[in-house]
Amino acid sequence: MLSLKVQAQINLVPNPSFEDTVSCPHFANQIDKAAGWWASRESPDYFNECDWLTGNTSVPQNFCGYQYAFHGSAYAGFVAFARNFPNAREYFTCQLINPLTTGKKYFVRYYLNLSGGGSKKIACNNIGLLFSTVNYNLSNPAFVGNHSQFKTDSIIADTLNWVLVDGSFIADSNYTYLSVGNFYDDMLTDTINIIPSPSTYSYYFIDSISVVEDPTLSIFGAQNHDFIIYPNPFSESIRLHSRDNKIETFHVIDMSGQTIKIITDIISESAIYLNFESMSKGIYILIINNSSYHKIIKL
Repeated sequence: MLSLKVQAQINLVPNPSFEDTVSCPHFANQIDKAAGWWASRESPDYFNECDWLTGNTSVPQNFCGYQYAFHGSAYAGFVAFARNFPNAREYFTCQLINPLTTGKKYFVRYYLNLSGGGSKKIACNNIGLLFSTVNYNLSNPAFVGNHSQFKTDSIIADTLNWVLVDGSFIADSNYTYLSVGNFYDDMLTDTINIIPSPSTYSYYFIDSISVVEDPTLSIFGAQNHDFIIYPNPFSESIRLHSRDNKIETFHVIDMSGQTIKIITDIISESAIYLNFESMSKGIYILIINNSSYHKIIKL
């Protein structure tokens, strides 16, 4: 007899398609009526077919546009950019079913649609997910910090179809909360008008948010304290020292798992100097001798 152990991939996002309701929404600014979600900056919205009373927040027709849900009968919506209001953003937050594990790789997936209704005809990029250990809410709102672990680099401009956004990142902390929105300021956000007439807002519907652990990869599982890296954090360069004279190869990957730099021709040096001046600011993983993993931070 053959016995197999199967590890199911669990979506860590509660109520990922906003189907579970505390009660039906009837007006704007009621994301808290989607079970497990709450506003964490300004006034994000909740849309559900069950709003037969006012129709303001119904699906598919509502005060922000016309769109059927990608899955089920509900979705959320938020302002990602406003032309006349600097850094105007709406965010909403949930607590993950389980905390992320530092060093683990996670696959991310969600669906976006530009509402295109009324004055909401500006498309933008940077729509993403911010993971944190902080419970952001209206009393302690999330901020435009020019950082999120995952975002759309391209401008999402489709007002007819749901657009799949997917990818991966490596957790650098045991994050417990997930927030949704554009966490980059106006200077770093690219926009286009989808029609020639003037528009004021960039407003997106979002549905089916998924965060799933990759069971095959753990970056920090094999850290070796025989290697010393300093300074860390650093601004331009670091020095790597080994107690046993066995530095032979290293490579650097970013938090999405992409290789940034690799050197394989080191001849068993005990100490080497690494210049990362051309590398962008951020968090990276330095892998030494293909076996020892270290988080480094460039400021």
